[in-house]
Amino acid sequence: MNVEELEFESRLGRPAAYTYRYHDKEKKNLVILLPGQAYYKDAPLMWYSAIAAYQAGADTLNVEYGFHANRNSSDRSTLGSTLEELRSSLESFLSNHSYETIIMISKSIGTHFASEIGKIGNHAIKRHIFLTPLKSTIEFMKETPEMLVMVGEKDPLFGEGDVDKVKGMRNVLIITFPDADHLMEVRDDYDGSLRILEQVAQQCEAFVSSCIRRKI
Repeated sequence: MNVEELEFESRLGRPAAYTYRYHDKEKKNLVILLPGQAYYKDAPLMWYSAIAAYQAGADTLNVEYGFHANRNSSDRSTLGSTLEELRSSLESFLSNHSYETIIMISKSIGTHFASEIGKIGNHAIKRHIFLTPLKSTIEFMKETPEMLVMVGEKDPLFGEGDVDKVKGMRNVLIITFPDADHLMEVRDDYDGSLRILEQVAQQCEAFVSSCIRRKI
């Protein structure tokens, strides 16, 4: 595995560092990973989802937001500027790297950004994995050709009613984890939390592998 830390400008000062993993042999598939608001690019779900996607045969790019790099807080007022920085950084990356297919894996606020991006340069992002999504992205889910959604049944930001709305969508496979919270963890049960992490990684690998196999 080849690993590089790529720096992109941030209006907050310190540049954001994206972790780029790539194979020795040139690949045509890239998985971009967008973390949560308080859930960094190297946190368990993002780290192991990236490794799973890499093992499935894709290169991977783990995003660091500018407010993460500068240890700043983020709120609704900064979402627009963060999205603008993110879009600019990804367009810069893709201007120097050639890929045919792009898949996004996003968590929490990352699902908001993924739903807003839609297209990067000439690349339309049509395949998504949403981890602990925000309910504001449900409408976006309806329009996405193919999507995998994973959420905990005790996630306060995506309740039972939200899960029911998604279950009826033919283009979406939704997987729920009993007792899991917004971190996709089971409180006071590290064994249960690790089992969920393993299952999430396995599902990510299977989804990415399927997309690559079908060349979509």
